Amino acid sequence: MQRWSRAFPGLLREVSSARAFVAQVLADRSVADVAVQVVSELAANAVLHSRSDARIPSYVVAVECDFDRVLISVMDEGSSVRVPHQVATEVDADREHGRGLFIVSALSKAWGADEVTHGRVVWAELVDDSAP
Repeated sequence: MQRWSRAFPGLLREVSSARAFVAQVLADRSVADVAVQVVSELAANAVLHSRSDARIPSYVVAVECDFDRVLISVMDEGSSVRVPHQVATEVDADREHGRGLFIVSALSKAWGADEVTHGRVVWAELVDDSAP
């Protein structure tokens, strides 16, 4: 299994850097576009929901690949962190928030969230049908 990870500042403008990181890592995989969308949702959630005080928290994006599977995870920190749950059960085009995990669920084989010592990890498993 191959693994790459990178830390990003907890700023919404840095979500595009997380997308670029995942796109670069998965450039030769059929799931690259889907993975970019997934990390976009997870990273934005990390930024929006992990702020616990005046400092800017960071989050770590990890990509793990094996033959036919890609695992995308985002770990964030903060004392106000709670394990997320899917709010939307269908997409409402007029709704600005609450659709992210619905999108992640629709795009992935499986997804979940785990509490860790200083925060949480939210992950999504993707099936890669172009595996070498």
